[in-house]
Amino acid sequence: MDPRRRDHLRAKFSRRVYFAFVIFLAIGLLQWVLISILPAAREIFKDFGKWCSIAFCLAALLFGVFIFRSNIRSHDIGKWVIAAAIVELYVFSMYVLAARTWLPDLLVYFFICILAMVVALVIGCNLSYSMDMTENIAPIFIATYILVSTSLYPLLLHLFVVNAAPYGFAAFDIILTVVMLLLAMLHAQTIRGDRFIKMSTDDCLLAALLLFHEFLAIYAMTFFWQINYHFFTPKDFFWRSTSTSTASMSTTRKHHGGGPPVSGLFMTMDTITSMARLLLLDFDCFDSASFPLNQVSCELPIKNFIPIYTTSQMPFLWL
Repeated sequence: MDPRRRDHLRAKFSRRVYFAFVIFLAIGLLQWVLISILPAAREIFKDFGKWCSIAFCLAALLFGVFIFRSNIRSHDIGKWVIAAAIVELYVFSMYVLAARTWLPDLLVYFFICILAMVVALVIGCNLSYSMDMTENIAPIFIATYILVSTSLYPLLLHLFVVNAAPYGFAAFDIILTVVMLLLAMLHAQTIRGDRFIKMSTDDCLLAALLLFHEFLAIYAMTFFWQINYHFFTPKDFFWRSTSTSTASMSTTRKHHGGGPPVSGLFMTMDTITSMARLLLLDFDCFDSASFPLNQVSCELPIKNFIPIYTTSQMPFLWL
C-alpha cells in the first residue's frame, strides 16, 4: 500500500476512535448530570445498588465477548449495537453513585479525569521510538501486575484500620490511576499505528471502548471523594440544600408514624410562640400585658421546622 494512503487511513482511523470516545463520554456525562440534579431520580437510583451491579457485570461480560470475538467486531450493524449496549450498561451502573453526589463535584472530577486522560494520550503518542511501549508489553504487564497487587494493601488498610482512612484509599486510588494511565498511553501508541504493534483500522469501536473503560475506572474511584467529602460543592449549593430539606422532611415523617407522605403545614418557632400565647390566654392563665410575645420560650426537641398535619388527619389540632 502506498505510504501516503496508509498514513491517511491511519489518521482517519484515529479521528474516528477519538470521536467515538468523546461521544461515549458525552452520553455518560449527560445521564449522570440528570441523575445528580433531579431529586426524584436521586431518590429512585440511590436504592438501585443491586441493579447497577448487575448492569456492570453484564457490561463487563459483553465487553469481554466483544474483545475476543472478531466476527462480532466485523459485523456492520452488530458491532454498533453491542458497543451501544456496553456503553449504556456501564453508564447505568454508575447511576447509584451519581445519585449520591452533587453536580459541582461530579463535573469537576469528570474534567479532571478527562485532563489526565488527554495528558496520557498526548504523552503516549509523542514518546520517542526508543520508548516504544508496544515493544515492551511484557515489562509493562509485570509492572501493572505489581502495582495492582500493591494497591490491595492500602485498600485493606482503608477498610479495616480506622486511623488509615482516607489515606489508605488515596494510595489505592493513585496506584490504580497510574495503571490506567499507563494502559491509555499504550493504547494511544497502538491507535496511532507507528510503533511495533498497531491496532487494526477496522477496530475503531474496540479502541474507543478500551479508552472509555480506562476512563471509567479512573472516574469511578473519584466518587469516594465526591460522596464523602464534597470538596467542590458548597454547603449552600441549591440542589444540595433542597435535597437536604426534602430528606429532613422524610425523616420527620418517619418519626411521626411512617407511611406514605402526607400533606401538611410547616411552622416556625415564631408561629409556635404565637400559638402558645393564644392557648395560654384562652385558658385565662395570663393576660396579654403580663405575657408578652417576646418572653415566651419553647424548649422543643426540634430544629428549624416541625410538621403540623392538616385537620383532616388530626381533627383535634386546629391552626
